Amino acid sequence: MADGLDSLTAMRSKSTTSRRTIPPPRHQPRRTPVDMPAAPSPATTSEPPKAQPAAPAPTAATPPASGTDLTKVSIYLDDTTDASLETVRAAARATKPRVDATRSAVVRLALNRLAEQLTPAEIVAELQRSAAAHNGPGRKRA
Repeated sequence: MADGLDSLTAMRSKSTTSRRTIPPPRHQPRRTPVDMPAAPSPATTSEPPKAQPAAPAPTAATPPASGTDLTKVSIYLDDTTDASLETVRAAARATKPRVDATRSAVVRLALNRLAEQLTPAEIVAELQRSAAAHNGPGRKRA
């Protein structure tokens, strides 16, 4: 009768590789490269209707300039701003050619336009004007 340790040793000594093999590919690789369509220039796309001032043009999802790295940051949006971003994304899906107007792309577009129109001091002054008055003692420090 075989000992339990002998059967355990026999199991460990077996090869652990799978006997299954990868099947051959069903289709041969392409012999000719596929041409990618050129991206439309921002000048050829139409402007958004003036009835929705919060929704930028569908060109909001244009990729950043080549060679720039994106940085991951967190932003906090209120419900109306988030709904506006979702409206832009839905409008972008209905356009031809289709663009993926992500929230990040729209925020990047808005920040670039804000930087072109206002100086940092003007942005701070605008934030001070629209900030709620702070009357409380603030957070207690340890």
